[in-house]
Amino acid sequence: MSSLIFFIGMLLMAASIPLSVFGMSVSQFILIGGWLLEGAYKQRINQFVQNKPAVLWCGLYLIHLIAALWSSDTDYLLKDLRIKLPLLFLPFLLTSFPGISKKQIIVVLKVFIASVAISTLISTGVWLDLLPHQNQITDIREISVFISHIRLSLCIVFSLFLLIWFAIIDFKNGKRVSTAIKLLLATWFIIFLFIMESMTGVIVLLISGFILAIRLILKRKTKTAGFSILVILIILVTSTGVYIKKLSNELYRPFDYSAINPDEKTSLGNTYYHCFDCKAQENGTPVYIYISEAELDSAWNSRSKISYYSRDSEGNEIKYTLLRYLASKGLKKDAEAVASLSNKEIHSIENGLANWKYKNIGNLNVRLQKTIMEYFLYRQGGNPTGSSLLQRLEYWKTGLHIFKDHLFFGVGTGDVKITFDKYYDQMNSPLSLRWRLRAHNQYLTFGIAFGIFGLIYFFWILIYPFFTKLGSFLPFVAFWSIFTLSMLTEDTLETQAGVSFSVYFMSLFFMYLYHHSPSRNH
Repeated sequence: MSSLIFFIGMLLMAASIPLSVFGMSVSQFILIGGWLLEGAYKQRINQFVQNKPAVLWCGLYLIHLIAALWSSDTDYLLKDLRIKLPLLFLPFLLTSFPGISKKQIIVVLKVFIASVAISTLISTGVWLDLLPHQNQITDIREISVFISHIRLSLCIVFSLFLLIWFAIIDFKNGKRVSTAIKLLLATWFIIFLFIMESMTGVIVLLISGFILAIRLILKRKTKTAGFSILVILIILVTSTGVYIKKLSNELYRPFDYSAINPDEKTSLGNTYYHCFDCKAQENGTPVYIYISEAELDSAWNSRSKISYYSRDSEGNEIKYTLLRYLASKGLKKDAEAVASLSNKEIHSIENGLANWKYKNIGNLNVRLQKTIMEYFLYRQGGNPTGSSLLQRLEYWKTGLHIFKDHLFFGVGTGDVKITFDKYYDQMNSPLSLRWRLRAHNQYLTFGIAFGIFGLIYFFWILIYPFFTKLGSFLPFVAFWSIFTLSMLTEDTLETQAGVSFSVYFMSLFFMYLYHHSPSRNH
């Protein structure tokens, strides 16, 4: 009975990761219940101790407890320790429980894939207005209604690799229909990444593919497959690079300012203002030329309830969002241009839409264009607020300053947030208060919290599984690649959903390793 309860907890956990944060919490209580009912505690603790990767991961929680000794923010400390309890419990529970077979672990992986598929279908239904949702979708990332769009993209990429692995096994066993179904589902997952404009997902997919290809090349029996994948990926990456370069040249190109007539006036007889030193562009049109500030102020306030000098929903000043939007359409910045905008466009500007092309949500090409333009604006001294990429540059810059100033022991487990707030003020960060967040880089976050020694320990527990049989198990290599890459741009282990997803599958593979232990008969 205890084995059944524990297995149900494992299945519910796998099903909840892409669908329900609440389900993740409930499943962990079920796992604890099944573990307690099993008995033979001393024997199972010994089994856990023999699983070195699992022990090392539990040690990461111990470092959190040690670094709590020099933390001053007790509220944040207790919250952080509570969120990260899966770091302690999941490796211990899964690797110390003896009643789960290798076949059952495979079933858990398949349930996870099915749940991810359901999540993508529900998100598609929201995107197409086939399913009810609370607010109008102004950003395609909002269609991920259960977990963050980045976490969902990581789940999709992991499921995609698992599907390919299962498809290869089915093909070798002569199961052609099953192989085709899995490959079709894998294709859908790729399509959905583009629908959701998930640049993170696509980049992680490509880089993880490189890592897996190299791993296949190193295996004697799979060199041909590895080289084939590697060649395909190199062609894709090279083509993407050429396309990005071409797109950059189209979006940001030299402009002949001598063609501007400084004496030209608006249709209402007002003089235009031109900033010839301001190089910001939208779709190749300079933002800061042909501006009549008085007309924009009056015309905008007659169309919108949000003041011209107020801020849009992304935290940027409306007037700058409006200037960029009008420039993106090739319009002059006057009353006539504002009058030409539809009510829908006014609403979009209020929501932070700074370029008419960005309204085509569900188009990864638009996301790429937006990122390129934001980068150019940032280079010209623009405010990074509202741009996920550029804000991260500010987070990393601030985080590196903190890390250098607290190199050896860090600021402590609970003081990461208040230290960031302090340094944002000291560095006069251009970020608005709403977007002054933490590092969005797990490695940097651990370095800030625990210092260089804690960071070295974290790197060690990431590398150690490759000294075991897991290093040749392709599903683990795929997950490891996705997990380690995600931590470059996210604080993956700082949220309940992130830590549950990461540590659960890491522990599941540690459990799988138990079945390859020399003491086991196969």
